[in-house]
Amino acid sequence: MKDPIAQRTLKAGDSAIVVTIGKPEEDEGDYRCWYSLDTGQNRKQSYAIGADSLQALQLAMIKINADLLALGEELGVPVTWLDDTPGGGFVA
Repeated sequence: MKDPIAQRTLKAGDSAIVVTIGKPEEDEGDYRCWYSLDTGQNRKQSYAIGADSLQALQLAMIKINADLLALGEELGVPVTWLDDTPGGGFVA
């Protein structure tokens, strides 16, 4: 991913999960926003596409929320942030 613009470290039990969001980039008239989830053992990269850069960013955050909920189920512990906010503080 080029041009990361934001990063957040979350926890799932004793494990750290780093979420990195890339700068939305123009892609054939639309915008693509890459993101990654890094557990230290695995790294998932994905993206969202929107009509403009803001929609791409919003959709990426929605996808991140869904990926974190699925990761928590896979690990058997919820993914949390700061004061144990479920979902890492990403809105659905």
